[in-house]
Amino acid sequence: MQESDLESVALNWECDCGFQVVSGPSIAPGEPAAERSSYEQVILEGRLCTALRRLNPAIPADCLDDVVCRLERQEVPSLVQSNRLFHRWLVSGFPVEYQGANGSIKGDLVRLVDFDHPEANDWL
Repeated sequence: MQESDLESVALNWECDCGFQVVSGPSIAPGEPAAERSSYEQVILEGRLCTALRRLNPAIPADCLDDVVCRLERQEVPSLVQSNRLFHRWLVSGFPVEYQGANGSIKGDLVRLVDFDHPEANDWL
C-alpha cells in the first residue's frame, strides 16, 4: 500500500462526512482561486467571515469582522495557553460586546462552530 492509497481512502471518508476536499495548490497564493495571500496565513479569512455571518445572523457584521481579526492575532504568552483559549472559543463561543439598535451595549457569544447542525459548518 502506498501513502497515496491511504490518502485517497481518508479523503473519501472525509467527503462522506460532509467535508469539502480541495487541492492545496488550487487555493494557494497567486492562483486564480487563491484563498490566502501568503502561506503564513493559516485562517482562510473569506470562508471564516462567511461562516460567522451564517452562524451568527443577529451579530453585527463589524463585530464579526473584529472576531476574525482577534482570532488571527491572539496575544497569549504561551502556545499551551493559546490552544486552551482557542478550544474554549470553539466549544463555548467567542465573547463579544456591541452596540444594540437602541444604543445599549449588548454582550453575546459568537459561535465558531455549529455543533447542533454540523452540516451548517464549512468543513474544508
